[in-house]
Amino acid sequence: MKVALIGGTGFVGNYIVTALGREGHEVSLLVRPGSDDKMPADNHCRVTRGDLNSAEAFDSTLSGCDAVIYTVGILRESLKQGMTFEALQYEGVVQTVESAWRCGVNRFLLMSANGVYAEGTPYQSTKARAE
Repeated sequence: MKVALIGGTGFVGNYIVTALGREGHEVSLLVRPGSDDKMPADNHCRVTRGDLNSAEAFDSTLSGCDAVIYTVGILRESLKQGMTFEALQYEGVVQTVESAWRCGVNRFLLMSANGVYAEGTPYQSTKARAE
């Protein structure tokens, strides 16, 4: 199976990349500029460089895939870098789903978090909206 992974250079994503490769799946990663050193050393992934604001990068990553997994999450925001709960934990999911529709990917797995509430903290509410 060909699997696209958004968030594959993160803590959980690294484990998923390794597990998918071990099971013989082909992995396609969206890797933001400056994160190449965070990819697992033993991966044989198709890599698209881009960020969560690029529909073209999403479509390139998801093209030809059977499934997509979204694992992006942050514990604190960095407004200077545009790393907000809204942008990464909600808008990135919306972009991924839209790209999945365009690319014909029918399987979508979202890694959320335990105890998310629509009326909770900004972390919780963006995770809940994404679900």
